[in-house]
Amino acid sequence: MSRSKEEAARELIARHFRGEPRLRRIYWIVTAADASDDEPIKLLEVNQAAPDEGQIEFFNFPPSEHFPYRSLVAEISPSQHERVKDGSILLPDGWDISEAREFRRSDVGMPTTRPSG
Repeated sequence: MSRSKEEAARELIARHFRGEPRLRRIYWIVTAADASDDEPIKLLEVNQAAPDEGQIEFFNFPPSEHFPYRSLVAEISPSQHERVKDGSILLPDGWDISEAREFRRSDVGMPTTRPSG
């Protein structure tokens, strides 16, 4: 994986934490295929504001002048996160959180206090 792709992924993760106060954790899904700049940056985000029911939606963002890589982002609730961890919710092939890089707010210099309400 190119260093610039890793830097871009880390900046994207920090931006998501800054923009969403109820975001608790982000998994950056990294596989051997992700060494290619053609592969998207894949993020699984655990958000207290995410709906608890229904299918997990994946959002595909193309490269832009502000962000040079394609990204795939899925948002899940904390209870869906527990079900992903226990295997009762399956993620697409290659989306293995046990192999992912996990980020919390504190990892990107953000306060870890929980928002009220």
